Amino acid sequence: MAGEGKPDPACVPDVAPADDGAAPRAAPAPEVELALAPDPADERLFLPDVDPQAYARALSLIARREHSRQELNDKLAARGIARDDIDAILDRLLAAGYQSDERFAGMLVRSRVAQGQGPVRIQAELRMVHRIDDAIARQALDEEDADWQALALELCRRRYRTAATSQAERVKRANFLVRRGFPPGIARAAVDAGPESD
Repeated sequence: MAGEGKPDPACVPDVAPADDGAAPRAAPAPEVELALAPDPADERLFLPDVDPQAYARALSLIARREHSRQELNDKLAARGIARDDIDAILDRLLAAGYQSDERFAGMLVRSRVAQGQGPVRIQAELRMVHRIDDAIARQALDEEDADWQALALELCRRRYRTAATSQAERVKRANFLVRRGFPPGIARAAVDAGPESD
């Protein structure tokens, strides 16, 4: 559902781990999933004791796409909004159902799977960057029900067109998949499967 006006296609999840296994960094996601657009007439959103400009900023952000609570917190804090106002805004949006870490986690999992990320890396991003509870992260991964072995195999075959000819090369390929977030066992099995036969 769109928010007020036209949704901004540039508003995509703006954090992702680096491809080399380093700490999470800024990165666009391949898709935009719009959040529940706040209804100005919704009495649950009435918050008279908060800076109206700060509140309007928060409503604008969640009208464009889903945000984690931590992400909204960081964006509002970066604008110098008072701590008490931020807490009041986030609590009200959660109570009204317009902000949900569960919905955000599901959106991010779908996005990262489409990018070829494995479950270990996705869960780490949810936990470290967005401070999403591990139980919520695991539920989002379970609900996605991705075939991680097939995804790792597809990624490996797309990157390496020929069979590994040495143990060192097999280790290199497995490490590539591990850095992408796949468990070591899945990574080794994908490497051992080799390229597609003609």
